[in-house]
Amino acid sequence: MTRRRGCLCCYLEDDWSQKKVQVSHIDRNPQNNHPTNLVPLCLNHHDEYDSSTSQSKGITKEEIIKYKKMLIEHYDSNLIPDMTSQDDFYIPDLSNSLLYTYGLLLFKVTLILYRYDPIGLQFGCNADEYSGEARAIINILRQNPRGLPTSVICKNVFTDYFTKCLAENFNKYQEMAEEIEKAWMDFKELTYYYQSHPD
Repeated sequence: MTRRRGCLCCYLEDDWSQKKVQVSHIDRNPQNNHPTNLVPLCLNHHDEYDSSTSQSKGITKEEIIKYKKMLIEHYDSNLIPDMTSQDDFYIPDLSNSLLYTYGLLLFKVTLILYRYDPIGLQFGCNADEYSGEARAIINILRQNPRGLPTSVICKNVFTDYFTKCLAENFNKYQEMAEEIEKAWMDFKELTYYYQSHPD
């Protein structure tokens, strides 16, 4: 998992901030969508990698493979908190967070987005890659004063998180939204049941 970090940003520029990323094909063949051939790059590095120049060497395929591997290993090694010291480990207060109230729904929506993979960021080891978008979708579903259809909400969220061009490449918003809508209705029904039957 890369958590919206561009591997070249991290290891060439020491910039670990989240980016708007695009998926680049390492071998520069847009038909080869095997996970090992895909790498998330920030917009600038994607343009730089895909452009050819005769004046400078530019970013190499070997660099991309190396830094992608390093970034995935970095986050894989940080999935589990270090519990060797009591002082280093604490349980955060989640009582006012979206995760506390909507945890199961958040998990379901994240997995639905991961399965449909609208932006092509699914590398087979990053099931939480779309958790940010899932949170945004749930936040809008909670309020939704304009009564927007779930498919429109999803498309708007992906347009905000990425670019209009990337968001419009995906053609299964309706199908994906139907699954999210079902998860949302099931969650509301279950929540109503437990509120009505506190014991």
